[in-house]
Amino acid sequence: MLISSLMIDYVAPLLPVYSGDRLLAAICTGVFAGLGYAVIYMQNSSTGGSDFIIMAVKNLKPYWSVGKISFVTDVIIILLGGFLLRDVDGIIYGMIVSFLLAIVVDKLMYGINSGKNDTCRNGAWKRDLRCDRFLLRPRLYDITGTGRLPL
Repeated sequence: MLISSLMIDYVAPLLPVYSGDRLLAAICTGVFAGLGYAVIYMQNSSTGGSDFIIMAVKNLKPYWSVGKISFVTDVIIILLGGFLLRDVDGIIYGMIVSFLLAIVVDKLMYGINSGKNDTCRNGAWKRDLRCDRFLLRPRLYDITGTGRLPL
């Protein structure tokens, strides 16, 4: 947190102001911020601010991904700020940044194949120990005993 504060307060003002395409800036910001936040989250650290909310929700709901929790909190903040300032372009670019940040964080923290989860029928993953591994490998388990899997 100290290094982040020093970078923002002393190094960032020395850099030139970007005056190019806002979409390109939003894409680069989302990707690079996602890389940085993934490293911070993997070390069980925080930058302060909304990270405390994200980690608190992650402790309450451990099966939710950090990127999705981050995206939801960022969307709430972006929408509130955008409507208060009446900046539709800012809302759109903010959503792009938040979406890319969430994707990059999830892919780095949980792996490239993180979107391929196990699926259990009838929502019974809480009762079936075989479905306790639903974040590790893509599988479909038949827990009804019929021997048939839904397609």
